[in-house]
Amino acid sequence: MCVDDTQAYLHCPSTAAMGAAHTMLPLNAQKTKFIWLGTRQQLAKLNLDSVSAEFPTMSFSQVVRDLGVLIDSELTFNHHIDQVCRSCYYQLRQLRVIACSLTFNAVVSLVHACFCIQPP
Repeated sequence: MCVDDTQAYLHCPSTAAMGAAHTMLPLNAQKTKFIWLGTRQQLAKLNLDSVSAEFPTMSFSQVVRDLGVLIDSELTFNHHIDQVCRSCYYQLRQLRVIACSLTFNAVVSLVHACFCIQPP
């Protein structure tokens, strides 16, 4: 039996990463992702190759999804912002295709509804 939909957080210095990666929970290696969080300087001290060699069945990631938010190792949210911008731009392009068939007020209403922009 494996743990499902569980998140575990552990704080440790980079020198203790090998011991911190050991867990007593039985995890499904195909569904489990591990991410190390820290500053660029802290992450540079971590030897991911040795941790990956110690745990070959585990997938270490630079970016993971948590409740729809993309979280990167340095907590910059750059990946999440890029994804949101791409999605909005795609929706605007789709709206452009049908905009010629709608009135100006209808297009404005759609933009406000899609992008949660308060009308003036």
